[in-house]
Amino acid sequence: MKIHFYRHRPLGIEVIAIDESNEYYPGHNHISHYVIGLMLNGQVDFQKKQEVYTLGAGDTFVVEPNKWHSVRALTPFSLITFAIENTFFNTYSVEEAKKIILLMKQQPELCGRLSDVNLDLILNHIEAIYRLKKTNPATYKHRELDHVKALICENATETLSLDDLAKVAFLSKYHLIKKFSAEFGLTPHNLKIQRQIRLAQKQLLEQKSISEVAHNVGFFDQSHFTKHFKKILKLTPTDYKHAYIELEVIDSKPKQV
Repeated sequence: MKIHFYRHRPLGIEVIAIDESNEYYPGHNHISHYVIGLMLNGQVDFQKKQEVYTLGAGDTFVVEPNKWHSVRALTPFSLITFAIENTFFNTYSVEEAKKIILLMKQQPELCGRLSDVNLDLILNHIEAIYRLKKTNPATYKHRELDHVKALICENATETLSLDDLAKVAFLSKYHLIKKFSAEFGLTPHNLKIQRQIRLAQKQLLEQKSISEVAHNVGFFDQSHFTKHFKKILKLTPTDYKHAYIELEVIDSKPKQV
């Protein structure tokens, strides 16, 4: 299995290419990203919430922020995903967004990866996300749980007591875990670990040592950090640093393609 990460930091877009994987990616979510995926070959069971879909070559999927999902290999598979920060959709119009995605195909690092990819499938999902955000704006149905989630995300590197989180939500510890898991697909503890790993990904690209990053994001030691990192990303921290490629700057207001 090989994984490559192609990041355009200013735009908040990361293209992830997974080749010939037989891995199981257990349930997780993305706090601030939409993920659009395209299967290139092989077969997987893709689960989002309670629904399970068997996907093969040419099939696509979309994961909205905070949606629990998992991927289980049925055969060795390859796929490519576009992880796009939520703020991107507030910054660019739908037409600008589509042009940016098309321009990414011209990036030297990506042209080989995307040359045979039907980007129309990705662009259709881009349009759908804009329509969804326009017709179904976020609500505050679970304000207390949103507050707990925000506390975890903002203080993931610190020690967080389940007792304190339960008080914030005006719930018992048992009911907090139950309601939080039902809403976000993860327990508060698992969300905290996931957030720590996301923060570590950024710091690993700043030429910091693995032990320093492990300490900075709140792990007791490097081995504990590496264990959780590999469980989520299927790569060691060292392999992740080698698999990461920074993309060239794309004009944020591209001309007509």
